[in-house]
Amino acid sequence: MLNEAIRQIIDGEEELILIPCNNKEQQESIRVQMFHVRKKRLGFLSDTVGITKFNHEGQFYVKVYKKVITELLTVDTDGNIVPVSHVRNPETEEEGMSNKLKFISYDGEYPNLCRGTLILNLNGKDVVFPNYCLSSGGSVFFDDDDWSENVTQGEWGINEFPAGFPTELQQKAIDLVNDNIQQGCCGGCGGGI
Repeated sequence: MLNEAIRQIIDGEEELILIPCNNKEQQESIRVQMFHVRKKRLGFLSDTVGITKFNHEGQFYVKVYKKVITELLTVDTDGNIVPVSHVRNPETEEEGMSNKLKFISYDGEYPNLCRGTLILNLNGKDVVFPNYCLSSGGSVFFDDDDWSENVTQGEWGINEFPAGFPTELQQKAIDLVNDNIQQGCCGGCGGGI
């Protein structure tokens, strides 16, 4: 099933596949297995397929998707097509400001790199993210033959955003995290404990 999901993504048959899981433990186990399958099948091209945890209406999934780097566009009030980052959001900013998002700090460190407090600045105001909001794109596993430890690193994902955080800035927040925080996994989280 896991090999087939990767194959469908890289062959262009699907752009996104959700693998249902019975619980959080199975979700983490399948996610880690998917990292191994991706690394074996794709090698240096593994960054073209994304793998992350996804929860919807109480159901746990592992999301496997084709990574596409695109700039989000929208139509401004004058009818021009512009990047989303240049659009004014009256609910989150003062008059005359555009949505500005900056990285401020993150205090996660080994042995629980993914268990820190993330602070970004949105339009001049610090926004503290929920505790343990990051999910490592890396994994830790042991070889079958000699039980040697293998720790892989990968891009961060944000599992939970603060209430009221603009949806159109969520990807930019993830990009800021990946630009400013060393990639996980440090191997210390023990599968999301």
